[in-house]
Amino acid sequence: MKIEINKLIPWKKKENNETVEAREPKKAFSKTAPRKKPGSLKPINLRQAVLVWLAKQNPTGIGINVPTRFSKFQADVAAFWSYPLKKKIYSPYKTVAVEIRPGREECWPDFSRQQELLKDLVALKERRREMEETIKKDEPELKDNDVLFNEFNSWRFKDSKNKNYQKCLRDIERIEHSIYKGSKFEQVRRSHVADNLYIAVPGNVIHPDELADGWGLIFIDENLSVKVVKNPDDKDCTDESRMHLAQTISASASRFVLHSQGVNVSRDGKFFITAPPHRRRKTPDRPEL
Repeated sequence: MKIEINKLIPWKKKENNETVEAREPKKAFSKTAPRKKPGSLKPINLRQAVLVWLAKQNPTGIGINVPTRFSKFQADVAAFWSYPLKKKIYSPYKTVAVEIRPGREECWPDFSRQQELLKDLVALKERRREMEETIKKDEPELKDNDVLFNEFNSWRFKDSKNKNYQKCLRDIERIEHSIYKGSKFEQVRRSHVADNLYIAVPGNVIHPDELADGWGLIFIDENLSVKVVKNPDDKDCTDESRMHLAQTISASASRFVLHSQGVNVSRDGKFFITAPPHRRRKTPDRPEL
């Protein structure tokens, strides 16, 4: 059998009786090439980073787009931790909700109107810290003596008799209400189903003092590493509220379980079965998070 060698060489081909250079094959993906260009983090990348950060803390369950009160005001990511009771029945003891924003403008409703208020809020919180240092000297009786270690000392600043300090607190509360009234952040906070609340953004997008009091702040770097730059306050969350969030996390995860097994639901509520989504056998090398 005669084989034409030219047919085995991909570099040249004939078009309209003329010999032209064929395109060179695409180069293989370089494992050392940067994954993303600076400033190119997408919402899915931010969510992946938050999920890894939570998964490393070994929660009992994690969910995305989790309703905080039935179908309204879904948290972008939520997780819960449980411990076994006497009868080996698990009960959640800690819940976390994380709101993810890809940019500064998405952090506040009607962003353009909030700029001056945000500047005032940062200035007021800086003034509050300065006044608290003065209160420590003038009102030492406000120190919480129940703490064993000095480095964890806490103060009951809200009980201070300093009128200027009390006015500062009222001004902070008033401005925060003006900024966050009606926002998703406020609605998630008012649901009272999470012990800790976080906002996750690309690094240095917002200042910690621009957040409403009680929220924690997470910065996500270009390599998807996570840094907690502000710890959240512990909310007064009830056992019933924690159980509610744990159940909504389970409900939000159920559709992903069904889809992964090829079980789907149409818009009119009918179930149908398809082939499960194809999973890649080989995973490209990625930096460890």
